Amino acid sequence: MNIEIKAAFPIEWDREYYTVESKEKKVFAPCVACDNTGRVRIKGEEYICPRCKGNWREKEVVGSKTVYSVGKWSLKSVQVEPGLYNKPRITLTFKKTNAGSEWSAGSTFTVRSEFFDTMEVEEYGKTRKLYDDYKTALAEVKRMNAAEKEK
Repeated sequence: MNIEIKAAFPIEWDREYYTVESKEKKVFAPCVACDNTGRVRIKGEEYICPRCKGNWREKEVVGSKTVYSVGKWSLKSVQVEPGLYNKPRITLTFKKTNAGSEWSAGSTFTVRSEFFDTMEVEEYGKTRKLYDDYKTALAEVKRMNAAEKEK
């Protein structure tokens, strides 16, 4: 059986695809004793900061920031169902192949045929775009992390 999929880019088995993933991280107050060095100087001798234990920050959470990374995905399955006007409804399911983001390795997400032209899907209140080029996804991650740093 041959299925013609018209998408923003070719969809193939055994190929890696990419998304921009996000994760919320806590922001801790800087250590006031060591000026964020993790070390203090007492009578000419250098010691690990007794206040932050060399960790450079207090235990007090002062906010959060979003950190972006590249998620890697591979095509897991293709489902074809009857649709309107003899046009089949196609659902692509992708499987996460790397960990380190809000979506753990092994997670899946789906793209239905009505979104193939942009490969953007609204999931859990967030828009996720699938890329076929790692450099493009990485450039978007860098742009988003820079924008987050400016806040």
